[in-house]
Amino acid sequence: MEMAPRKRVEYYCPNGHDFVLTLLLEAEVSEVWDCPRCSAPARTNPAQLTNQADNTRNRTPWDMLRERRGIPELEQLLREQLKELRAA
Repeated sequence: MEMAPRKRVEYYCPNGHDFVLTLLLEAEVSEVWDCPRCSAPARTNPAQLTNQADNTRNRTPWDMLRERRGIPELEQLLREQLKELRAA
């Protein structure tokens, strides 16, 4: 079995976490890729890294949850789940 031709693409994280991805030769290269260590937007061109780590903040699971539910609703869900756990 012969492997398909591949290329290596270097990405530069604004937090200093540089990494390399191996892609198929014919695959389209994305200019931006989330850093596997800190999820900051890493770029293929290090000249485009202008302090983006200070200006952008990735959404966390908590941020996404808060977009869907309010604190009173989350407190009620927590009480229900704790009640179920204690009953088990």
